[in-house]
Amino acid sequence: QEETHIINSAHARITGVSAEKGREAGAYARVTHPEDNVRQQALTEQLQRGEIDQFSLEKRYLHPDGRVVWVIINVRTALDTVSGELQQVASLVDITELKRQAAELGMAKDAAEAANLAKSQFLAMMSHEIRTPMNGVIGMTSLLLDSRLAAEQRDYVETIRHSGDALLTIIND
Repeated sequence: QEETHIINSAHARITGVSAEKGREAGAYARVTHPEDNVRQQALTEQLQRGEIDQFSLEKRYLHPDGRVVWVIINVRTALDTVSGELQQVASLVDITELKRQAAELGMAKDAAEAANLAKSQFLAMMSHEIRTPMNGVIGMTSLLLDSRLAAEQRDYVETIRHSGDALLTIIND
């Protein structure tokens, strides 16, 4: 049985395999990432056994220049109404840019989470560092209020005490 491969220029650009080389057995398997090749082979075997009639898969093509091109490959079988033979139709969608953007978004998310954690740790440390001397100020104003003070001095010390209590409440919150 003779096979016919129709390969357009976009397919050749995405895979890195020319239309001529694409007709060779195993041409696409050789440029597919090994992990993806195993997954695609298992799905292809299911397709050939008639267990499924189509599949979609995210996969990577490894170009000779070192580039990695991510695609979604959709493969389905179709019955040729003229010859009555089963055909496979594959289409590729280049999702490399989407993968790059997703990776950048993931890195930005990680950086934001790290910054948030650093801020939380800083606030926890500063809260502890401020709370200790603030308790000292409040304690000393309490002792000062227990001593003999002029009315004006007592007013000042009570203001210090109330301000210290307000600050400690803010710090604790």
